[in-house]
Amino acid sequence: MAKIESIRLGGDYTGRFGEYPLPDLLLGLLRGNLTGLLEIQLDPSAKNQVFFKNGVPVSVMLPSLVVSLSEILRDRGELEQAIMESVRLQASRTSTTESAVLSSNSSVLPGTLQRGMRIRARAEMVKLFDVGDKFFRFQEGAEISPDAEITILQPLPIIYEGLLSSKERRHVQHFLNRTRGRRFVRLDTYPIGVNAFEWSDQVESVVAALSTPKSIDELTKSGLPVDHLAVVLTTLSLTGMVEDVSGEVLSREISSLPERQVSLPHRPLKLKSSRSNSKANPPLSPVNKPDVRPPGQDASIEKAKPLIGKNFYEILRITPSSSDEQIQRAVNFFSKNSKSEKLYERIVATLAKQAGRILLDTNKSGEYRQAVMQSKEAPKAMQQRIQIEIASKLEAAFEAILHARTVEADFWLTWAAALDPSRADLRVHRAFVSFQAASGEKKTHVASALREFLAEEVAKHPAAHIFQIYLAAVVASLGETELVVNIRGRRGVAEHAMISLIDQYTN
Repeated sequence: MAKIESIRLGGDYTGRFGEYPLPDLLLGLLRGNLTGLLEIQLDPSAKNQVFFKNGVPVSVMLPSLVVSLSEILRDRGELEQAIMESVRLQASRTSTTESAVLSSNSSVLPGTLQRGMRIRARAEMVKLFDVGDKFFRFQEGAEISPDAEITILQPLPIIYEGLLSSKERRHVQHFLNRTRGRRFVRLDTYPIGVNAFEWSDQVESVVAALSTPKSIDELTKSGLPVDHLAVVLTTLSLTGMVEDVSGEVLSREISSLPERQVSLPHRPLKLKSSRSNSKANPPLSPVNKPDVRPPGQDASIEKAKPLIGKNFYEILRITPSSSDEQIQRAVNFFSKNSKSEKLYERIVATLAKQAGRILLDTNKSGEYRQAVMQSKEAPKAMQQRIQIEIASKLEAAFEAILHARTVEADFWLTWAAALDPSRADLRVHRAFVSFQAASGEKKTHVASALREFLAEEVAKHPAAHIFQIYLAAVVASLGETELVVNIRGRRGVAEHAMISLIDQYTN
């Protein structure tokens, strides 16, 4: 059976999950960088569709799997029981979606609704692993529906959670059967501190441990259950990120699987009900977080987290109809602590200045006002608003990076990822912040791993001057002065920023 990544432009690909398992299909779409529509025949009464852009699921609509958005929000403490029941009843009576009902009656804030929709989409994709031998069709190049709900997900976490919760454990069983007694090591293609996908903390601990050869028995000492370890290693093997100590790269092709020989418990994933538990339902992000925080910064970051997702009017506590005079007064009031040493006050001041630059600009204010007012009903308006807001978050992140304020930089990158998780450049920024946050021997190790990664990103994106600045700083920390001079000689690189970072990391 031909692999889906070989599909031609505008072509169709049909198959069944029994012949082409869902993990292989998702990885094939990712490797092929394919854009189009995946249709799955779950039952004749409903359309079940997943739109992909460049191999990434960007819209998940699987009504046959019956995952309730209002129940998710109720369990997270963001919707009252009575309102949940009313939403479900209204959606059933009008034959519409719960998200449309919630959006029309403003029961929850837009940011809360979007987070809930992503959690629902993720849960639907995970349930898809247990639908059995269903027929599917992928139409390459099919355009996304204008009314599609945008819920961008990363494929590898879906595969990890799907394999972990699925009753069908063929991939995991096959991996265990053919690797019994072996020791595993992470490949250089997956350098520590660089993560293009959203993993859990448990997965990251396993990946970090695989810097040297480990067996499953040795890895269990980390406290992770055997079945979790098996799923992590299976997912890494599917993507070619791990090998055994004999040097054999574990195969990605798992289409022909033997009968079970090893029994693993089935552990269904459950959504947590606590609203305050951020780890239970983490914001989707394609990148790794730095693991070092200066003392005393956690409280400020926790205080600032509720700001994430607010538009510029909400930040200034004004409305789209406020006058320029009111906007200016609000900007002056909230930006007065821009020189403060307190992280929360500095973040608020930066946000106020960001808002002022947009809302007091005669060329941008009208466009932004319209985007905010229409974003609840129009996906295009929401995307327009996101593009305006994300630019200021990335600018603030880079400013924090220049001053080595890693916790602050991570905050802005987290906000940017919440706005647009599909942006590939976020993993590059976060990787550099991880380098900044490291210390001692670990910093040298991370720099060595980042050197090749950043060189590849610079080659792929020659116009991305920030990537060149990051590369110059990393190679400066490694003492490679000749390469630093070469990078500085390239046209278009911001000279002052380059010098600032090189000075920080020159040995």
